[in-house]
Amino acid sequence: MLKTTTLSKGDIMAMDRAYIYYEKTQQLTERGVIYVTKTKKNLKYSIL
Repeated sequence: MLKTTTLSKGDIMAMDRAYIYYEKTQQLTERGVIYVTKTKKNLKYSIL
């Protein structure tokens, strides 16, 4: 689904946490698309 998406700035999409294609989600971020997903319970992150 993400390969053929035509989402643009201001669009919102929800994704399952089982599949995260980081390169594509970065492209969506750069285009201004908002996406929501659950995170894994053991996720480690840092605030930049």
